[in-house]
Amino acid sequence: MEPCHNSSDQISSTLSGVIAEYSKSSERTVFWDDDFGANVDPFKDVDGGFFAADWNTKVCLSICIVFVFLTNALYLFL
Repeated sequence: MEPCHNSSDQISSTLSGVIAEYSKSSERTVFWDDDFGANVDPFKDVDGGFFAADWNTKVCLSICIVFVFLTNALYLFL
């Protein structure tokens, strides 16, 4: 079995991609901005990706990832 090579930047870029794709919809997430009228990119002001974010952002991202997984779990296991 080949070892898994997931560096911190790969994890951050994968999370960023998943959240960006999920946030494109008009559905409000925890990153909704009423003034902008859309979801905002949580990685916009964070240098260093997921691991450099504050704990509040990490918890919100985790909630979003779980929600995305649960809403798409049927498609993942078919």
